[in-house]
Order: sequence, then structure tokens, then C-alpha cells
Amino acid sequence: MQRDPTRHTARSPAARRAVALAVAGLLSGSCGGGGGGGPAPCSLQPTVCASVGPGCQLQPTPAGTLLADPTPGDCQKRVCDGAGQAVSAPDDADRPASPGPCTLTACSGGVPSTTQRAPGDACGAGLVCNGAGACVAGCGSPADCPGADGACSTRTCSAAHSCGVAHAAFGTDCGGGLVCNGTGLCGCSAPADCPGSDTACATRQCQAQACSTSFAPAGTALADPTPGDCHALQCDGSGGIASVVDDGDVPVDGNVCTQDLCTGGVPSHPPASSATACPGGTCDGAGGCPTAALNGCTRAAAADLTAQPSVTVTFPVGLLFQYSQPCIAVRAGTTVTFSGSLLSHPFTGGEVVGLALVPATGGPFAGSRATGTSASFTVPAGTWPYYCAVHGAVGMMGVVYAVP
Repeated sequence: MQRDPTRHTARSPAARRAVALAVAGLLSGSCGGGGGGGPAPCSLQPTVCASVGPGCQLQPTPAGTLLADPTPGDCQKRVCDGAGQAVSAPDDADRPASPGPCTLTACSGGVPSTTQRAPGDACGAGLVCNGAGACVAGCGSPADCPGADGACSTRTCSAAHSCGVAHAAFGTDCGGGLVCNGTGLCGCSAPADCPGSDTACATRQCQAQACSTSFAPAGTALADPTPGDCHALQCDGSGGIASVVDDGDVPVDGNVCTQDLCTGGVPSHPPASSATACPGGTCDGAGGCPTAALNGCTRAAAADLTAQPSVTVTFPVGLLFQYSQPCIAVRAGTTVTFSGSLLSHPFTGGEVVGLALVPATGGPFAGSRATGTSASFTVPAGTWPYYCAVHGAVGMMGVVYAVP
């Protein structure tokens, strides 16, 4: 009896490929018998590791071609064997998934394995491995415990992997003249030992060797560094200082023909009534005293510039320490510019009384201008004296009378 070649068992890739080609030849009908004298239809089907080529020939995919892994994590991979078959091969990169942070997985020669991390290994914030694969609360060292070490307390980790805190003994020096209070705090023996400094609204306290701060009640009045600004300073109840409106803190301009007012924290000097007495007579209702001399000027003798929208006063006058128009009357709202070297002749609002220079505490000219070559002011209604801070006592002074 003739032996059937298709029953031959091939053990090598080359032998298997030969069998596959022989079977393809038989199925292709190349030996005839297709009926009707033509070739028989090709019944071969492509597989993941072989395709069907011309002449109904099986064409295997190259050996080692990587296929989709149906069972990831088994340390194996699926590849083509070069003879049209899919086979398994070791893959040590295809490690099994770890069931938790305390279990390590590996592959060796295609064989999976697991090992447990050592007890005390950190597996999260405040968590450690227990040696049996579980991640539990605990620590491997003091550094694993929450918080931070200080001069009076340090973190600890027990043999049972439990976090704790050790306090320095009472009286232990913790720097800055302070000592530990035995409960982990760096304390004090007197208020002066506590950090910071005392203020009018906050004072340091030391009680039971613990520093604290005592705040003055809200509304506690403080010394006013800028009287006449319609504001006052108070404690805010939290150790801070607050500026509050004080309409009783009126600005005093020293002019009996103007009123000294604060309105909602805003200072002003509106003219006093014409019935208000002033030296030698009564006020003119525009903030001036017509018969009273002020900085060498009187309202009656002042140059009438009320028709001019702006006025410029120059200085000095030649070699004389004077202003070109020292005594002028303008409309309220007029812009008055003083032009000259302010460095040599600092412009200052205020009065010259004898040889004494008395600076104004309010009004448009309050303060001193000592830089640049000009200073401009939009003057409100009132009487506004001024002088040179260097030469005022020798006659470099004047007044602007601003009438409504």
C-alpha cells in the first residue's frame, strides 16, 4: 500500500513548511481532476501567520513576527514560527500586574514569580508594607511620619512601625533665649523672651512659658502724627493701626477770616462771613482782612488780577530777594504759577511773623517745593500767604487773595 504523504509528521520548521507546501499543491488541483479540464478553485484560507499567494501557494509570515497577546501578564508572547504557525515564546517583559504596592512581580525565562516587600518599606504617606503584601498605616523610619522635627519635638517610629512624637525636656534651650515647655513648644520665661516687639496696639505675653500677644481693644486712640488732616489713628483690635475719619481734627491756617473745617475727613478753609472781626476791622467775606497786614500785604493794596484766568509770579527780581507780584487778588479757581529757581528759593506756604517763619498746616501752598523751576497751584477761595524758606525773613514773601 502506498504511504499518504500528508500524514507525515514534521518536527523541524523546514519539515513543517515542506508539508504545508505539499498540502497546498494537492488542494490547488495542480495534479488535474479539476473537472471540465480547468484548474480547481483554491480552498486555502489566510491565517495570522500565513497568506495565500499566486497559484494558491501558502506564504508563511517571517519567523518571530509578534502577534497580539491574548493573555498579557503571563511572561509569554505569541509569534509566528516561519512555517505558518503561531507559537508561544518566553517574554520576561510581560510581567504579571502587581496586586498592590507591597508585592513585586517578575518573569524569568518565561516563568512568572512574586515576592513581598520587606516589613517597614514605605508604600505611601504614613503607610508601610507588613511583609505579607499588605500596605498598612505605619512607618519605616521617623522621616516617614507626618509633620516636621523642631527644637522641642522630634518624630519617632517604633519597632511596631507606629509614628509618635518625643518632646524635649522642660527647660531645654531652643534658641533665642527661649526654652522648651515640655509639651513640644518653644516657650518663654518673660514677655521679652518672645519674638517680635511691642506696639501701642499689640503687646507680647508669656503665660505658662507660652508666648502670646495681647491686642488693644478696637477704637483705642493713638497719638496723631499729622494733626489737622481730619483723620485720627486707632487700634483695629487685631494688633494693627487704622486711620479713621475725625472731623474734629481740623486744620488751622491761622487766618481769622477763614473757617477751619473737616467734612467727612476732607479739610477746607471756606471764607468767614463779612461780619467776622479781624485786626483793624471786619473780614471781607473772601477770606481776607482788608486792613490787616499779612506778609507785608493787605487786601486793599493787592494788585487786582481777578480778570485773568492764570497768573505767573517770577522770582527773584534782579538781585533783590523779592517776588515780582507779591500781593495779588485773583478769582477762586485761578491757576497761579511761581517761576524761578526753587532750589535757591524754596517756595513754602505760611506766614512771616517778625523774623519767624511759620509754615501753613493746610491750604494749597502747604509744604515746601525745593526742586525744579516752577510750581503751579489752582487756588480755592481764601487768603494764602507764602514765603521763600531761605530769604523769607528778609522780605521774600507775599499773599494770594482768592475771591469768590
